[in-house]
Amino acid sequence: MTTWVTRTLRVALLTGGLLAVGTGVAAASDDLDVTVPVTVTDNALGVLGDAPAGGGLELPAVSQDPSVDLGPVAVAVPVTVGGNDAAIGGVPVSQDPAPPAPPAPADVAVPVTVAGNAVGVLGDATASGSAPAAPPAAVSVPVTVCGTAVGVLGDAAGDCTPVAGRTGDTGGDPAGVDLPITVCGTGVAVLGDAAGGCATPGQGQPGGSARPVGAAQPVGAAQPAGSAQPDGSTHAGQPGDGVHPQPAGHPVAPRQLAGTPSGHPVAARSTGGVATPAGATGDALAYTGVEPAAVLGAGLLALLTGAALARARRRAATG
Repeated sequence: MTTWVTRTLRVALLTGGLLAVGTGVAAASDDLDVTVPVTVTDNALGVLGDAPAGGGLELPAVSQDPSVDLGPVAVAVPVTVGGNDAAIGGVPVSQDPAPPAPPAPADVAVPVTVAGNAVGVLGDATASGSAPAAPPAAVSVPVTVCGTAVGVLGDAAGDCTPVAGRTGDTGGDPAGVDLPITVCGTGVAVLGDAAGGCATPGQGQPGGSARPVGAAQPVGAAQPAGSAQPDGSTHAGQPGDGVHPQPAGHPVAPRQLAGTPSGHPVAARSTGGVATPAGATGDALAYTGVEPAAVLGAGLLALLTGAALARARRRAATG
């Protein structure tokens, strides 16, 4: 029974994911921008040696920004590899640090980050890093593996600070889908020591200032009806001026009707056709459906989940 349910769920996720991705791409009225920034920085690997050790072979950092245009879909894959250290057989290897690619706005963002991980095999490894901010996008699926340590007949210590949230905005609209996948602070030791650390996620800086929803804004200082005296007595406030009649010949402004917001023009009623709202400039249709980016994001998530289940099933079968 369990096998049948697992197979059905896997097929449903893969099929539904493909359909959702196709629907999201087909429903997009404009070109769809997809960015997949890959960042591999500040990792350490020690095999028969200690890393980082300093000196030895120095490698340059790698920073590339390939992209492909598929017509309605444009995919950018900025890759950053830098600041990694390794010691293999006592030969230290280090890499120059490299800043991550600046976050660029996109419709769909799938940033993949591998940082601050340490692996020690018959040696010691220590690494510390941080995850870059996720790009602003309507659909964001950041995948982060950081602060993990694996020690096999050796010691390993990894530390990382992941980033929660996105920087900037997408034109003032909030993100439709945000599905972070984070593996952080994990330690695995086999006849050795391993320590994984994961600090509190840092918040990305928003692109504009935010005001709490529903916060009351003071209109003016309230005037008390009377002032209190030290002996407990009070003095009455000043009475109002009353109503001043309008002299003859001066029209009185009409009173604002209830339910009509002040300052907004009201369309006149038409007897020979359909009334047109004031300020309308041309014909336009309102889009009331689901955003294509949200559908695409849900499809990507379903595909990832189905693929993970299929891979786990294969490993269980071969193991």
